Amino acid sequence: MVKRRIIIADDDEDDRLLVQLVFQELRADVHIDFAMDGGDLMEILSKSTVAATTLFILLDLNMPKKNGREVLKEIKQDPELQEMLRSGGEYLHR
Repeated sequence: MVKRRIIIADDDEDDRLLVQLVFQELRADVHIDFAMDGGDLMEILSKSTVAATTLFILLDLNMPKKNGREVLKEIKQDPELQEMLRSGGEYLHR
């Protein structure tokens, strides 16, 4: 069975570690990937099985190089990644 995945895209190391600790405390059986910026995130998502096994992405909107808003635009334009934009939030549909 393929382990489900969570991706934390945040340039702040303290934020990444905090989320990792929360999932460890919950004893969640998930694989956690980390991205330092939007470019790193898109590289992770380009791997063949990642999108299919990803439960969710915690995306910082204010990152260096490629920010979260730019990443959302790229995901919206990629038919294989669009499926991951399942949210009740209005922001994603603007």
